[in-house]
Amino acid sequence: MVKKEKSIISNKQEGPKLQAGKDNPTVLNKGSIRRVVSADNNMIFQKKNYILLGISIGLILLGFVIMSIDKDTYGFLSLSVAPVIILLGFGMVFYAILYKDTTKEKGDNVQ
Repeated sequence: MVKKEKSIISNKQEGPKLQAGKDNPTVLNKGSIRRVVSADNNMIFQKKNYILLGISIGLILLGFVIMSIDKDTYGFLSLSVAPVIILLGFGMVFYAILYKDTTKEKGDNVQ
């Protein structure tokens, strides 16, 4: 009886291990996917994006509430006011997603 050794083949690529710092990102390997994580942990959305998103969801809900308040199917509120408020809410959702703050912080001035 002859024992055969199992060979394990790994497709994982080991990238360079960098120290986390302001100039160097941290490279994390998960399987064959390489992710670069910034050391200062920048998020995609800022606080103002979330505030605008909350206001826009509130506008959408307000539009649906106004639409349901009007008992007449062809009333002024349910045919005119509520759809305009709902569309404004959806427009603000797109604006909240695409909004990028362009103001510079105190430490960003390079001379």
